[in-house]
Amino acid sequence: MKKEFGGIGFKHIHAFNLAMLGKQGWSLFSNQDTMIFKVFKAKYFPNKDVLDAKLGHSPSYVWHNVHAS
Repeated sequence: MKKEFGGIGFKHIHAFNLAMLGKQGWSLFSNQDTMIFKVFKAKYFPNKDVLDAKLGHSPSYVWHNVHAS
């Protein structure tokens, strides 16, 4: 939706959202000493690298979206 009509001015909001999730994921995994990284590592990829991580059986909303990006 155009800014004039109350939107934020993006043509492809889904692509924008994926880009922002990718940016958040990169920030999350480039700082491997954070608490959230340690929680995700313990739950979703304890014996693997983050790039080899699978979605898992019952992923959290955050992990599902970061993994999708």
